[in-house]
Amino acid sequence: MCIRDRWYQRRVHGVVETLHVDMSHSYFRILFYIIWHSIPSMVTNLFSFLQITVSLVFIGQIGGYQLTAAAGLAHVYFNAFGFAPIVSFGNGLLNVASQLFGARRFKDLGLSYQRALIFNMIIGLFATIAVLVSKQVLSISGIEPGLLDLTYDYLTVLLVSVFGVAIYDATKQLLISQNYFSFQLKLFGAVFCLHVLWSWLFVKVFDIG
Repeated sequence: MCIRDRWYQRRVHGVVETLHVDMSHSYFRILFYIIWHSIPSMVTNLFSFLQITVSLVFIGQIGGYQLTAAAGLAHVYFNAFGFAPIVSFGNGLLNVASQLFGARRFKDLGLSYQRALIFNMIIGLFATIAVLVSKQVLSISGIEPGLLDLTYDYLTVLLVSVFGVAIYDATKQLLISQNYFSFQLKLFGAVFCLHVLWSWLFVKVFDIG
């Protein structure tokens, strides 16, 4: 009997009950099942972090080590105050959305998605404030003024993307809660390929450096 047959749900008087069959003898099968369903997220995250790597490689060819250091510092700062809160909130949305989908409460599922979008936009506003005060925050660590200016300039470029991530992450969690993975894989795969292409075009072909 496969794992899908061992875990199942049924509705009794409008209440969803999760029935569990003892699987103590199938630890490796459970582990395989978890890994198998983690692969789409693994690949998506790989594409996401590789985009940063590609950016740093091409930035290094434009402005040398100082611009690379500024871009790397900007990514670390922005991940902490922008992307990390959105992704963390998305994990909570995924838990709630999965339960609502399993209970077939589709209206509540849609409302949860709508409210998640609003909350993510609020996080984007706080990320905007964090960028505006980034010079003051980063200056505490004793970074030289020239590097601070470059980091701030790069942060202002990144700032626009936080609102796109706010929409994307909530949508991604909504789709994952329904066991739909192909959208995020295709989207991030296409974006990564385009990112490499336009980075190469601007740096190598148009020689903007």
